[in-house]
Amino acid sequence: MRHSIFAAALLLPASQSLADGVTPLREALDGLPEVILTNPAPELAFFVNVTAMNTLAPGKSTRAWPGAFMRPFEAALESDAQAWAEKAGLPLDDVRFFAGFGQAPYDVVLWGLKDEAAASGLIAGLADRGFAPVGLPGVVGNGEPLSQDLAKADPGDPWLSRVGAPRFAVAQADLVISTTTPEAMPVLLAEGIRPPTTR
Repeated sequence: MRHSIFAAALLLPASQSLADGVTPLREALDGLPEVILTNPAPELAFFVNVTAMNTLAPGKSTRAWPGAFMRPFEAALESDAQAWAEKAGLPLDDVRFFAGFGQAPYDVVLWGLKDEAAASGLIAGLADRGFAPVGLPGVVGNGEPLSQDLAKADPGDPWLSRVGAPRFAVAQADLVISTTTPEAMPVLLAEGIRPPTTR
């Protein structure tokens, strides 16, 4: 099972290791819940080193790159940098990596940021983008779980699905954890979303 996860995660950074190393990949793996690494049933996870992507292909289409299923990365591929930053709450350059697992409509995406202040700042700033507390410690959301609203659908918005369904987010160390349902958060945290490895 671990080999399946690692193979999926290494699809992108394998060609970038000379330039950037594998530190972001190690941190992303640290952020995955223990159940993903120990569950006997196969579970596919994806990783995108955003820093390396911006270095190798600034301003170019990366549509064929692995990880495009992850909503914030998919939105970045379909939007210009300024528009994405306005909708996301921070520039794409401030994101070190994305890691994700699960299948729509139930998926989890980890935003790897530069430090704890960046993660908590992103969550705080989401209040200006329609997010509000949902009754769980630190968790905010921008709608009813799994509800669809095609009038709000925006391919370039990382905080909405393609059918206008909301996201829920919480900061944990220098990660922002994003899910499609707030009920997933206690399970994810209890299962071991860990603080990233010291760089």
